Amino acid sequence: MARRKKQDIIREEAQALRKEMVVRYHVVGHIRFQLPAELRTQAAEMTFQEELGRQDGIYRVLTYQRVGKLSVRWMPEVCSVQDVGACLITVTERIVSGKGARRSPARSGPAPRPKAR
Repeated sequence: MARRKKQDIIREEAQALRKEMVVRYHVVGHIRFQLPAELRTQAAEMTFQEELGRQDGIYRVLTYQRVGKLSVRWMPEVCSVQDVGACLITVTERIVSGKGARRSPARSGPAPRPKAR
């Protein structure tokens, strides 16, 4: 019973975070979100990249932690925007539950620019 309550709490918190995610750009095969502050952590960034990258058809996941953006590109012949959305549900629940990624991300947006002298 206690475990069920914890799962419900995680699901509700994840749903609240997803409602705060704003779609900034969407065309077939590409969607970009503005992320709430709670999803701008390094652990969340790694989880987005790893979990979304496992979905068949998704070939690029970029996160921009400092500005809070998530960009997902997929092959429309293989998966739909609904498949990407379903995957986002799972990913946000993993982030909220603390079961997200633990290793360094393979890519995390553009490399920092060198400082001018």
